[in-house]
Amino acid sequence: MPRQCANECIFCFCKGNPADARPSLFIKDEDVRLSFLYGNYTTLTSITEDEMQRIIEQRLSPQYVSIHATDLTVRAYLLGVDEHRADIAPKLARLLDAGIEIHAQVVLCPGITTVRSCGKTINDLAAQYPRVTSVAIVPLGLTRYNTDARLTAVTPEFCGK
Repeated sequence: MPRQCANECIFCFCKGNPADARPSLFIKDEDVRLSFLYGNYTTLTSITEDEMQRIIEQRLSPQYVSIHATDLTVRAYLLGVDEHRADIAPKLARLLDAGIEIHAQVVLCPGITTVRSCGKTINDLAAQYPRVTSVAIVPLGLTRYNTDARLTAVTPEFCGK
């Protein structure tokens, strides 16, 4: 069984599924093995020391990491966790220093992700190139089933900024 995600991300894709969707669409995995094997993104918020050591010792590279924001306040808000849990900077540095290649992901959420916070995130991750190999910047995806009032649909104007 894959490690389950304990975050409460406000934009979680599981919240966008209809209640009668197949059960596998509601599995929120946070498993570094699946990140290595299949490119599943993890947040590293609840990674254990044993898992960290396993990644480094077994060279489970690349890892796909949902960064979303390097501004700690913004990241914690997006993930629905406290700032202590949201702070992956030391974990990320440890993986990078061990030669683990990172593919990063940023989900843009209008009204939460600002031009400034997005720019900071891109600059912070670009500074780690080539150890951070790629940064996927994706717009928030909303369906009629995700009714979280904190989320605003992506517009062409927002993307243009």
